[in-house]
Amino acid sequence: MCCDNQVENDKKKFIFECIEFSYNLELKREESLLEQSNRLLVFQTLLFVALYSILPILLDNFKSKAMITWIFTVIISFVVLLSLIATLFSQWRYKYITFPRANDIKQYADDCKEEISILSTQYNYKILQIEKMLFSLQRNNDKRGKLIIVSMCLVFAAFIITIIFAYSLMIF
Repeated sequence: MCCDNQVENDKKKFIFECIEFSYNLELKREESLLEQSNRLLVFQTLLFVALYSILPILLDNFKSKAMITWIFTVIISFVVLLSLIATLFSQWRYKYITFPRANDIKQYADDCKEEISILSTQYNYKILQIEKMLFSLQRNNDKRGKLIIVSMCLVFAAFIITIIFAYSLMIF
């Protein structure tokens, strides 16, 4: 019986440590996504500055093509603006499940006095709480990741439109 309890406790401890490790990795993923989102935001800002810095030069040099220049500028600006919005949403601090408050833990311990003294029950409680937090954090990070991908695709679309625009200026 004693050995069975020890084996069960060791198993629960192992599961707890693995889940805790996964949770820490997910926290690092969140930091990485937010950092990537910040870099993308800086890039989009520089893209807007470059676009509107070049616009007067283009209008002066291609007076006969001013309408095309304005149309492409508006389209490119709109695509970059959509990308900017997606990036801002990816930085949003979504609500997620956190570890229970101290009072809730005390209440649980008071309600389960006999069971909480068993080590495997303690591990079960910790495992359950961290699993909830991990699932919530993963879901939020998945949303962030998708928004960053959308934002990057829109930036690439703006580059493609810019290349088409430059090519059309040369041809016409």
